[in-house]
This record gives sequence, structure tokens and C-alpha cells, in this order.
Amino acid sequence: MSAVFAHGDLRLFLLHLLEEKPRHGYELIQLIDERFGGTYTPSPGTIYPRLAKLEGEGLVESKRQGRTTSYALTDAGREYMTANAHRVDEMLGTVSASVRSLADDVRESVRASMKTLRADLAAARASEQPPTDRSGAEWAPDTDAGAKFSAATVDRELADLRRSVRGWMRGHDLDEGATAEVVAEVHSAKERLRALITRD
Repeated sequence: MSAVFAHGDLRLFLLHLLEEKPRHGYELIQLIDERFGGTYTPSPGTIYPRLAKLEGEGLVESKRQGRTTSYALTDAGREYMTANAHRVDEMLGTVSASVRSLADDVRESVRASMKTLRADLAAARASEQPPTDRSGAEWAPDTDAGAKFSAATVDRELADLRRSVRGWMRGHDLDEGATAEVVAEVHSAKERLRALITRD
């Protein structure tokens, strides 16, 4: 899966946001998260070194205001953005495509996890033997090996699904959330799973 930003595009995107108005570093992080619908949230360790580098290049200036620091374009920064307006348009198009790709990947991961969970639940219902966890260890049933064990199986499988999806999201810089489209897809999958589990 490709990164949200191509090489150098985050730098250009920061300049683009500062061209709109001066902003604090944390405000830039929040704004990027908002504009990308939660599919990408840069860390402070990503943003602040880039701001410092832009300041070192003379394109940005910082101003301390109490406990926070505000960043704004310098005259040289505004001239740079005017001269590179075509690159900004190209970068915004590339970022939009990357965000769509990230959303598609999240949806596919959720679909695959739901398919696996449905298969595991069907196999557990069909088998009289207790299912095993991912390490192959047998799960011990509760005292009532009927309904109580089935509930425990479902709980464990749902917990495993949640861990696996959250781990995937963290590994792809999506720990702060996903787009509304992805959330709607997860909700739909959840409702299908609820119907599958409760239909009997």
C-alpha cells in the first residue's frame, strides 16, 4: 500500500495550509487528520521537524505566543508557493488518490476479517469439539458446555477481530480513525454479523 504523501508532498502540504493562515503545530496535525477523514494523522515527531526545516529554509517563521508557537509563511514562502502553484494542485490530486486507496484497504481488511469470523463461527456450531485459539490451544468450555460456551466462543472471536483490525490500522497510520465511508462499511458488516449470530 502506498503512503498518503509522496516524497516531499507533506512539506508542500504544510506550506499550503500555512498559506491559508498562520497556525500552531498541533492545529496543523488536527487539520490534516480532519481533511483526510481520519485515514492519516501525522505525529508531532513528523510535523515539528518539518516545520523547523522550513523555518531554516526561510520559508516559514515561528512566533512564540505564551506556551504555544505559531507558524506563518514568510515573504519568501509566499513567493515559493506562487511559483509552485502547479505542484500544489498535483500534490492535492495525489493525496486524494492515496486517501481513497487507504480507505479501500481498510474496507478490504474488515471484509476479510468478517469472512474469517463467519467461517469460524459456522465451524464451531457444526463441530462438537471445542474450537482452538490461534496458537492451537484448546479453549476450555464453561460449566454449561452449551449456550455459555457458544457465547464465550463468540466473545473471543469478536475480541480477536477487533485486535487484528486495530493492529492493522495502527500499522498503517490509521490509529486515530477512518473515513465515514469505512465506518459505514464496518457498521454494515456488524449488522450482518449480528443477524448471523442471532438468527437461530
